[in-house]
Amino acid sequence: MNGKILKTVISLLTIIGIVFGAYLYLEREFARAADLQQTNKNLEQTNKNLENTNKRFEYKITQDALEAAEQRAYRIETAYDNKKIPDTVKEEYNGLKIKQENLKRALDRMETIK
Repeated sequence: MNGKILKTVISLLTIIGIVFGAYLYLEREFARAADLQQTNKNLEQTNKNLENTNKRFEYKITQDALEAAEQRAYRIETAYDNKKIPDTVKEEYNGLKIKQENLKRALDRMETIK
């Protein structure tokens, strides 16, 4: 009889151990899934923030390039106010005007995307 009770107790403890182990395993797996979901949400938000930062940075770079082209064109205009402009300088000046127009269009496109 003592052996039968001992076997029963051992069997019950084994079953309890298996059930408890399964519970811990499932809880850990669900916790990992929740952590993974949160990590994915954080990653998506970080990507959105990075895209916005990249857009602002690109806008600023384009704005600076436009300002530099305008300043260079202004310097040419003031340097050759009523004088004959050499062909090389005239080519550069015309190139700067075209560049300004292209940069203004690019800025307009960027503003509509915002």
